[in-house]
Amino acid sequence: MEKELSRTIYCIDTSSLITIQRIYLLSVFPSLWDSMSELVKEGQLVAPREVLEELRQGGDDEILQWAKDNSCMFLELDYEQVEVAKQIINDKEFEGLVDYDKEIPEADPFVIALVVVKKRQATLFGEEWVVIADEHHADPGKKPKIPNVCKKYDIKCGTTLDMFKWEGWKY
Repeated sequence: MEKELSRTIYCIDTSSLITIQRIYLLSVFPSLWDSMSELVKEGQLVAPREVLEELRQGGDDEILQWAKDNSCMFLELDYEQVEVAKQIINDKEFEGLVDYDKEIPEADPFVIALVVVKKRQATLFGEEWVVIADEHHADPGKKPKIPNVCKKYDIKCGTTLDMFKWEGWKY
Protein backbone atom coordinates (compact mmCIF):
# COMPACT_ATOMS: atom_id res chain seq x y z
CA MET A 1 0.00 0.00 0.00
CA GLU A 2 1.44 3.34 -1.05
CA LYS A 3 1.80 5.97 1.67
CA GLU A 4 0.17 9.27 0.81
CA LEU A 5 2.42 12.28 0.95
CA SER A 6 1.31 14.93 3.38
CA ARG A 7 1.85 18.60 2.78
CA THR A 8 2.63 21.34 5.21
CA ILE A 9 0.40 24.36 5.41
CA TYR A 10 1.82 27.41 7.14
CA CYS A 11 -0.44 29.89 8.88
CA ILE A 12 1.64 33.04 9.17
CA ASP A 13 1.31 35.88 11.66
CA THR A 14 1.63 39.55 10.85
CA SER A 15 4.94 39.85 12.71
CA SER A 16 6.50 37.22 10.47
CA LEU A 17 5.45 38.90 7.25
CA ILE A 18 6.84 42.19 8.53
CA THR A 19 10.06 40.49 9.63
CA ILE A 20 10.52 38.88 6.21
CA GLN A 21 9.95 42.23 4.51
CA ARG A 22 12.45 44.03 6.75
CA ILE A 23 15.21 41.44 6.49
CA TYR A 24 14.64 40.12 2.97
CA LEU A 25 13.67 43.19 0.97
CA LEU A 26 11.56 42.40 -2.06
CA SER A 27 13.86 44.47 -4.25
CA VAL A 28 16.92 42.50 -3.09
CA PHE A 29 15.45 38.98 -2.67
CA PRO A 30 12.81 38.71 -5.41
CA SER A 31 13.23 34.93 -5.75
CA LEU A 32 12.40 34.47 -2.06
CA TRP A 33 9.20 36.44 -2.53
CA ASP A 34 8.43 34.43 -5.67
CA SER A 35 8.78 31.27 -3.56
CA MET A 36 6.42 32.70 -0.96
CA SER A 37 3.91 33.62 -3.66
CA GLU A 38 4.17 30.07 -4.98
CA LEU A 39 3.33 28.73 -1.51
CA VAL A 40 0.28 31.00 -1.53
CA LYS A 41 -0.74 29.77 -4.99
CA GLU A 42 -0.42 26.15 -3.80
CA GLY A 43 -2.55 26.90 -0.72
CA GLN A 44 0.37 26.25 1.61
CA LEU A 45 0.74 29.78 3.02
CA VAL A 46 -2.36 31.20 4.63
CA ALA A 47 -3.45 33.63 7.31
CA PRO A 48 -6.72 34.83 8.75
CA ARG A 49 -8.11 38.05 7.25
CA GLU A 50 -7.15 39.81 10.52
CA VAL A 51 -3.48 39.60 9.48
CA LEU A 52 -4.26 41.62 6.36
CA GLU A 53 -6.08 44.19 8.51
CA GLU A 54 -3.02 44.51 10.76
CA LEU A 55 -0.83 45.02 7.69
CA ARG A 56 -3.19 47.76 6.49
CA GLN A 57 -2.87 49.49 9.87
CA GLY A 58 0.92 49.25 9.71
CA GLY A 59 1.09 51.29 6.53
CA ASP A 60 4.21 49.60 5.10
CA ASP A 61 3.55 49.87 1.39
CA GLU A 62 5.83 47.07 0.16
CA ILE A 63 4.51 44.24 2.36
CA LEU A 64 0.95 45.53 2.05
CA GLN A 65 1.20 45.50 -1.75
CA TRP A 66 2.58 41.96 -1.71
CA ALA A 67 -0.29 40.92 0.60
CA LYS A 68 -2.86 42.50 -1.72
CA ASP A 69 -1.25 40.75 -4.70
CA ASN A 70 -1.58 37.47 -2.78
CA SER A 71 -4.95 38.21 -1.18
CA CYS A 72 -6.21 34.65 -1.71
CA MET A 73 -4.04 33.61 1.25
CA PHE A 74 -6.22 35.57 3.70
CA LEU A 75 -9.06 33.37 4.88
CA GLU A 76 -12.36 34.34 6.43
CA LEU A 77 -12.88 32.74 9.81
CA ASP A 78 -15.73 30.34 10.33
CA TYR A 79 -17.89 29.99 13.42
CA GLU A 80 -15.75 27.23 14.94
CA GLN A 81 -12.56 29.28 14.54
CA VAL A 82 -14.19 32.31 16.18
CA GLU A 83 -15.24 30.12 19.11
CA VAL A 84 -11.69 28.79 19.53
CA ALA A 85 -10.33 32.36 19.38
CA LYS A 86 -12.75 33.32 22.15
CA GLN A 87 -11.50 30.40 24.26
CA ILE A 88 -7.92 31.56 23.77
CA ILE A 89 -8.73 35.17 24.61
CA ASN A 90 -10.70 34.19 27.72
CA ASP A 91 -8.10 31.72 29.00
CA LYS A 92 -6.54 33.22 32.15
CA GLU A 93 -3.25 31.53 31.23
CA PHE A 94 -3.03 33.80 28.18
CA GLU A 95 -4.11 37.05 29.80
CA GLY A 96 -2.33 39.89 28.00
CA LEU A 97 -2.08 38.10 24.66
CA VAL A 98 -4.34 40.75 23.12
CA ASP A 99 -4.53 44.48 23.68
CA TYR A 100 -8.19 45.35 24.11
CA ASP A 101 -7.50 49.04 23.46
CA LYS A 102 -6.51 48.44 19.83
CA GLU A 103 -8.85 49.74 17.16
CA ILE A 104 -8.85 46.46 15.21
CA PRO A 105 -8.66 42.99 16.75
CA GLU A 106 -5.19 41.54 17.08
CA ALA A 107 -4.58 38.64 14.75
CA ASP A 108 -2.69 36.37 17.19
CA PRO A 109 -5.64 34.39 18.61
CA PHE A 110 -7.18 34.11 15.15
CA VAL A 111 -3.96 32.70 13.65
CA ILE A 112 -3.92 30.01 16.32
CA ALA A 113 -7.67 29.35 16.12
CA LEU A 114 -7.48 28.83 12.37
CA VAL A 115 -4.79 26.18 12.84
CA VAL A 116 -6.55 24.50 15.78
CA VAL A 117 -9.67 23.95 13.67
CA LYS A 118 -7.84 23.07 10.44
CA LYS A 119 -5.59 20.64 12.31
CA ARG A 120 -8.68 18.76 13.53
CA GLN A 121 -9.81 18.44 9.92
CA ALA A 122 -6.33 17.72 8.53
CA THR A 123 -6.24 14.13 9.74
CA LEU A 124 -8.60 13.30 6.89
CA PHE A 125 -6.41 14.97 4.26
CA GLY A 126 -2.85 14.30 5.46
CA GLU A 127 -1.99 17.93 6.05
CA GLU A 128 0.34 19.24 8.70
CA TRP A 129 -0.62 22.69 9.93
CA VAL A 130 2.12 24.90 11.37
CA VAL A 131 2.00 28.39 12.86
CA ILE A 132 4.75 30.76 11.72
CA ALA A 133 5.43 33.54 14.22
CA ASP A 134 8.69 35.32 14.75
CA GLU A 135 8.31 35.26 18.50
CA HIS A 136 9.80 33.14 21.25
CA HIS A 137 8.13 31.64 24.29
CA ALA A 138 7.48 34.24 26.96
CA ASP A 139 8.93 33.60 30.38
CA PRO A 140 6.48 32.73 33.17
CA GLY A 141 4.74 35.84 34.46
CA LYS A 142 5.37 37.77 31.24
CA LYS A 143 2.88 38.64 28.49
CA PRO A 144 2.19 35.38 26.64
CA LYS A 145 3.23 34.98 23.02
CA ILE A 146 1.96 32.85 20.16
CA PRO A 147 4.40 29.96 20.91
CA ASN A 148 3.00 29.72 24.47
CA VAL A 149 -0.52 29.24 23.15
CA CYS A 150 0.63 26.85 20.42
CA LYS A 151 2.30 24.65 23.03
CA LYS A 152 -0.94 24.31 24.99
CA TYR A 153 -2.85 23.38 21.83
CA ASP A 154 -0.11 20.99 20.65
CA ILE A 155 0.55 23.00 17.49
CA LYS A 156 3.92 23.07 15.79
CA CYS A 157 5.24 26.64 15.76
CA GLY A 158 8.29 28.02 14.00
CA THR A 159 9.86 31.18 12.69
CA THR A 160 10.13 32.36 9.11
CA LEU A 161 13.68 31.00 8.99
CA ASP A 162 12.35 27.62 10.13
CA MET A 163 9.81 27.73 7.29
CA PHE A 164 12.58 28.47 4.78
CA LYS A 165 14.57 25.48 6.09
CA TRP A 166 11.56 23.13 6.13
CA GLU A 167 10.84 24.08 2.52
CA GLY A 168 14.50 23.51 1.58
CA TRP A 169 14.91 27.02 0.20
CA LYS A 170 18.47 28.21 -0.51
CA TYR A 171 19.27 31.61 -1.94
